Amino acid sequence: MTDTKEKLSLIFPGLVSVILSIFFASQQELYNNTNFLLLEISVISVISHSVANYFVLLQQKTKNSKTKNIFLETIQNALKHFYISIATSFFLFVVAVLLGAPLFSDYNSTFIWAFNTALLSTSAFSWTFTFEYENLNIAMGDRMDTLKAQWVFFSLWGSLLGSWLSAFVIPLDWDRPWQKWPIPGFLGAHFGYLISIVLFLILSGTIKEYHKQKGSKIN
Repeated sequence: MTDTKEKLSLIFPGLVSVILSIFFASQQELYNNTNFLLLEISVISVISHSVANYFVLLQQKTKNSKTKNIFLETIQNALKHFYISIATSFFLFVVAVLLGAPLFSDYNSTFIWAFNTALLSTSAFSWTFTFEYENLNIAMGDRMDTLKAQWVFFSLWGSLLGSWLSAFVIPLDWDRPWQKWPIPGFLGAHFGYLISIVLFLILSGTIKEYHKQKGSKIN
């Protein structure tokens, strides 16, 4: 597989998921019944990401591969994504509370934000790598000589930083309904993810070449 095809296969499922999530959100009044709508968007995100990944796997498999095996692999990866997202949600919930998110007054919104952001930020890792200790270092920039590791790094930090930076609009006195927590965090994570796609497509080749040259010099 060429680098261009590999890049597109990596970003395609997440891109489909994010576009559908943003489209659905744009058709709703998120500031009314926010928590329920964000849960609906989470379901849409999981389903669309899984379906898109199924077609990516279908393209990558040889003609002799059985479709049933691809379907089972998709289900297994989707479950792994869900379990990792649940675990990450608790971590993000604690971090959000430490940074000032509501704990007792609106803890439901905080956890739903955490779950939605976890689904988005861990999607690349969940569908690309096994959940093993040595693979967790990829989040900190390990193995950047591979496109898969780069995509995990970009998508993870793009969505997390986007969500964090979006919080600056909450205390502003604009009196806009979309300033209500956790809407800014949700939108920031998704737009941050889209920015990470652009950065990945632009920078990944240069980063890959740099780390390969760096590795060859060490050897």
